[in-house]
Amino acid sequence: MKNRVFILLMLLVIFSCSVQTERVKAKAEDKIQSEIKEEVKEKIEDGVKEEIEDQVENKLKEEAEKQPKDKVKNTLQSKVKNKVDTENKEEERAKLTANRIRYKKDENLYLAYNNVHLDYDSNKVDSDKLKLDRNENIADFSGNVYLQRGQGDEIYSNKLKLDLDRDILVAKEDVKLDSTKKDKPLDLTSQYLKIWTDTNDMLAKDDVLVDYDGQHIKGQRLDYNDEKEEMVVSKEVELKEDGQILTSDKVTIYIEEGDFDALGNVEMEFDID
Repeated sequence: MKNRVFILLMLLVIFSCSVQTERVKAKAEDKIQSEIKEEVKEKIEDGVKEEIEDQVENKLKEEAEKQPKDKVKNTLQSKVKNKVDTENKEEERAKLTANRIRYKKDENLYLAYNNVHLDYDSNKVDSDKLKLDRNENIADFSGNVYLQRGQGDEIYSNKLKLDLDRDILVAKEDVKLDSTKKDKPLDLTSQYLKIWTDTNDMLAKDDVLVDYDGQHIKGQRLDYNDEKEEMVVSKEVELKEDGQILTSDKVTIYIEEGDFDALGNVEMEFDID
């Protein structure tokens, strides 16, 4: 009887040890698998990182190789442009005459007085005074100013500024423009007139009055687009033509067709035969 009990006890001990061994084995396998997965993951991440770093390094090398070529190209283009600009400026020589001319060397500024006359790029300007800034290439005329443009326009005013580099002229105070559009005379008066001389676009402001092709137009602002051949008069507009009177906020005159389009608070008076 004692032997049987002893044998049973031994069997229980062996079974218990076997169970514990299996648990330890399972834990060890899980740990090994986890370590293997982590190692594989790290290798993959390292590989991807290394691949990205290689791509970035190659891209930087390509950009570094390109830069000298682009720099040389840009430098050459800049030199060619500067040479062309210089040659053009050399061709556009100006001639200034006056009763008195003073030069301020520190400011690179010319001051001309009495019977001032300037010939520049087919333009002729007369005035009482002139301040010519050679650094900015800006000429400020004042007193009895008269400008005859190369394409035929004539401008009278009390003040005139010519921006020679930007091809812009601005006339102020008692401005009068005598021009031609479609072989028809256009007369304009205002207190301010700006002309982009490279495109012949215009902006006039304050007490604007225009006579063109039988139309007598008043307003406070005029915008003229030479390419579209459209003249827009706005603010307190009044148009008189063939006995009829039209008032509105804005009127667009189509130079080519001779039509007009009035917009905003339009009112018209006309005779009925």
